[in-house]
Amino acid sequence: MRHVPTNLYIDTEVIVRNNLMLDTGDFRQLKDTFAKDDLRLLIPEIMERELFRKYKNRAKEAAKKVKEAHKIHPINSLPLGDLPSRDELEKQCLDELKRQWEEFKEHFVVEELPLVGNLEDVMDWYFEIEAPFSERPF
Repeated sequence: MRHVPTNLYIDTEVIVRNNLMLDTGDFRQLKDTFAKDDLRLLIPEIMERELFRKYKNRAKEAAKKVKEAHKIHPINSLPLGDLPSRDELEKQCLDELKRQWEEFKEHFVVEELPLVGNLEDVMDWYFEIEAPFSERPF
C-alpha cells in the first residue's frame, strides 16, 4: 500500500533554491499532484518570518538594480517616463512577493504554527541580529 502524505512542510531553503518563485516546476508539480485543500501545509511562524526577511532583501536588491539600470546609457535616453522612487519600487516588489505567497497558500489547508513561550524574544534577537546572535569576526 502506498503512503499518501497529508501534511507538508516546505523549508525556506527550498523556496530560495527556486529563486523565491513559487511557480517553478517543483511547485507546479506539487499543486498538480494534490487537489486543492487535499494537503495541509504546515507553516511555522519562524519559517514565514525568515521567508519575509528574504523577500525584503530581494525587493531591496531588485529596486536598486532597476534604478541603477535606468541610469545606464542608452536606457537613460529612452522616453520611459519617471520611475517610482527606490523606496516605492521596493515596496511594490515586496507586496508582489507576499501576494504570490498568499496565492500559493490558497491551494492548501494552511496550519500556522505559532511561536510559544518566550521564543518570540529569541526570534526577535535572531532576526535583528542582536546578542546573543550578533555577527562577530572569526
